[in-house]
Amino acid sequence: MMLDPCITSICYLRASNKLTPNKSCFMLTIHQEGSAKKTTMDTKKPLWTCPKCKKKFVTRNLWHSCGRFTVAQFFAGKSLRVRKLYREFVKFVRQCGPIIIDPAKTRISFQARVRFAGVAKAGKDSITAGFWLKRRIHSPRFTKVEFIPPNNHVYQFLITDTKDLDEETLSWIKEAYEVGTQEHLRKV
Repeated sequence: MMLDPCITSICYLRASNKLTPNKSCFMLTIHQEGSAKKTTMDTKKPLWTCPKCKKKFVTRNLWHSCGRFTVAQFFAGKSLRVRKLYREFVKFVRQCGPIIIDPAKTRISFQARVRFAGVAKAGKDSITAGFWLKRRIHSPRFTKVEFIPPNNHVYQFLITDTKDLDEETLSWIKEAYEVGTQEHLRKV
């Protein structure tokens, strides 16, 4: 490999030559005179915990409500059918990996490292679910699409039956889960 005569840094995975950073990655810095320094990289720094509400965030002092809410409060007065749809949606999302369920007064978020999906509204016979992607996709099933520059897209769709939790929906949620784990930040 030809190196630039100035300082060059290369990220390698341990036990391989892949140039993809992850939590077991190290930086090899090669100086102009030929000396080298190996430094480990932590691409998943610990989450900050709010001292008031104990919620976890990737950024210190991230704006949030410190209110204490429950899933039961969110669904108070809603039908058993709607509660069942929510429980099925939670099971569906958990197929992607571990999640933190973060209920608020007006919504329920699902979080990996960051919030990536959730329930925006509980209706009479349905729930409005949503997810966040780093790219634009199209589907007639979306009831709302919000673009947040530079490349964030928040999608909402209705779940009226467990049949709505199909392969297409799973592909969206899996991609959103990668955003939630911040995998998109480590892709080269």
